[in-house]
Amino acid sequence: MISYQIIEHGKPLQKVMQETPKPTGTEVLVKITRAGVCHSDVHIWDGYFDWGGGKRFYVKDRGCIPPFTLGHEPFGVVAAAGPRAKGVKVGQKRIVYPWIGCGKCAVCKAGQDNYCMKAQFLGVMKPGAYSSHVLVPHPKYLVDAAGIDEGFAATLGCSAITAYSGLNKLPKLGPTLSPLSAWLLLQGLESLPMRMDRHCANALGVAKFLQDHPRVAWVNYPGLPGNKYFSLAQKYLPKGASGLLNFGVKGGAKAGERFIEAAEFMSHLANIGDAKTLIIHPASTTHRQMSDEEQLKAGVTPDMIRMSVGIESLDDILWDIDQALSASAKA
Repeated sequence: MISYQIIEHGKPLQKVMQETPKPTGTEVLVKITRAGVCHSDVHIWDGYFDWGGGKRFYVKDRGCIPPFTLGHEPFGVVAAAGPRAKGVKVGQKRIVYPWIGCGKCAVCKAGQDNYCMKAQFLGVMKPGAYSSHVLVPHPKYLVDAAGIDEGFAATLGCSAITAYSGLNKLPKLGPTLSPLSAWLLLQGLESLPMRMDRHCANALGVAKFLQDHPRVAWVNYPGLPGNKYFSLAQKYLPKGASGLLNFGVKGGAKAGERFIEAAEFMSHLANIGDAKTLIIHPASTTHRQMSDEEQLKAGVTPDMIRMSVGIESLDDILWDIDQALSASAKA
């Protein structure tokens, strides 16, 4: 058989000719017709995963020591089977499940091979699909892919188990929604289109009001004519440019803080998208740990107020903005 092996990390794969294995016991020999390329293959070829901050995880620590054959997304045709390989016939097309365990531990016996601490993963610890043939230890690792494009089917051995592993952990870790939470979420989603119309209309009204206010230095809202993103907003957001806007209070950081403190109707909160109007002075709250220079690089100016405009009466919102701006001028 032919295989393309890593002889040295970071170097071109080498074509290697070797004897085609003969399956014994429950083993199945699969002739590879498709082999996906996963991003992990690239990292394994490099010899390490870069964790950032100068830290690396070296694959040799998990048993990936050259020479070995990559490829954990195999698809092929059953070429031969051992005498105890039941339920499989020569000529069948199958996805090869690559996350094979030791077969002996309690985890493997429970059918959770991908969690095995003595894993025998194809293309990682054992020869993989960058080869003309793959030897599989048992028919249970072969999956019928009838009706699925063969090229796509090859990738499912990796991507499908990744999705399965994530979903399988949800009930154990607790993120599954309770029935009441799910119902409340649906209630909110069903009325979202109507609320967004109001968010956008109110935000545009607030932006226009601020644009003409003597206590406001600048306004950034893409729904305003003259904004540098106005043409893009008209193209991509024709029904409204969202409920978010920024503006600058004349007087700098202290004036911005006084504006927040003076607000009566609006809520001082860091989140966005609420039904009520939310305001925050980022320079003194969410970004206060940054230096002045770092804040400016992040687009946070000392006078900036971020506003998430709610769906209340526009007159009430404008009244509170006006009185808070007046208060911001008082030292």
